[in-house]
Amino acid sequence: ADWAKTDDEKRLFVSMPVADMVAVVDLGRFAVTNNVPVGDAPTRVVLQHDERYLWVGNDSRKPDQSGVTVIDTTTLQQVAQIPTGAGHHEIVLSADDRYAFVSNRDDGTITVIEVQTLKKVKDLKLGPKPIALAYSALSKALYVADGETGEIAVIDDDLKVATRLQTAPGLGPLGISQDGRWAIAVNPTANAVYVIDTANNQR
Repeated sequence: ADWAKTDDEKRLFVSMPVADMVAVVDLGRFAVTNNVPVGDAPTRVVLQHDERYLWVGNDSRKPDQSGVTVIDTTTLQQVAQIPTGAGHHEIVLSADDRYAFVSNRDDGTITVIEVQTLKKVKDLKLGPKPIALAYSALSKALYVADGETGEIAVIDDDLKVATRLQTAPGLGPLGISQDGRWAIAVNPTANAVYVIDTANNQR
């Protein structure tokens, strides 16, 4: 369903929702070296910037299993399974790998997890359908697009809502430019692209 690659391009991690596993692929030999159990219905996979942990979103219908599983990339062992909420989970990490942000699409929340302790810090109630997440290292802020309302919430370094930008319902993908200066949100329903200046959070 999803994949993540190490910076040295030696390993690839691929989620397998039906098997409840992540495959580890040796890219030098193009061979699967491990199949790692990662909980119920693994979908999204994200590597930390320092590549210490692999974060796996569990899109389980079981409340106690819907959240994220954290895998140590050295031992390929599970180090945490953290319930966060219902629905599909997008995952993004702060630039310094201090926090992991996990969306809970059906609950309308974003769960903040402290990476050092692998403990939940707080849940942010933002809107009915948080569909996409992106983090700007330049502004040290998280951007959350809501597909139902068309709102883009900006979460600052204090883990508070700094501002809310209103666009049109139907938001989809959200990304940040490589220099962190621009947040770009795509709205397939409105045939529109919104560009946000992360320096002042204006579009």
